Amino acid sequence: MWSSPGLEFGPLLFLVYINDLSGIIDFATTRMYADDINLTFTACSIAELQEQMSVVIQCPKNWLIANKLTLHIIKTEFMLVGSRQRIATMSVNMHAFINGISLNRVNCSKCLGVEID
Repeated sequence: MWSSPGLEFGPLLFLVYINDLSGIIDFATTRMYADDINLTFTACSIAELQEQMSVVIQCPKNWLIANKLTLHIIKTEFMLVGSRQRIATMSVNMHAFINGISLNRVNCSKCLGVEID
């Protein structure tokens, strides 16, 4: 087998392995970097947002099971983004669940070294 010093196929093969994950997700924008996946949803109400999330979350969950991968639910979190006025008018009691486990809602998240709040 051909190899070169410093050239590792593990990360490349992993990216090829998960590349089709973004194609199965509707109603969300998918951003993938290495083993991190960010899903972005847009909605006019909390009810609409929760409906989208509950439907869409099943797609990657089923894909991961089929591909013998696992989701680290403890590290999975969600954040509401919008103007202060808009978020203040919405019910702030939003909850998200995977396998009956409540996801942690955060006000700030780090993505590729950039802190988003």
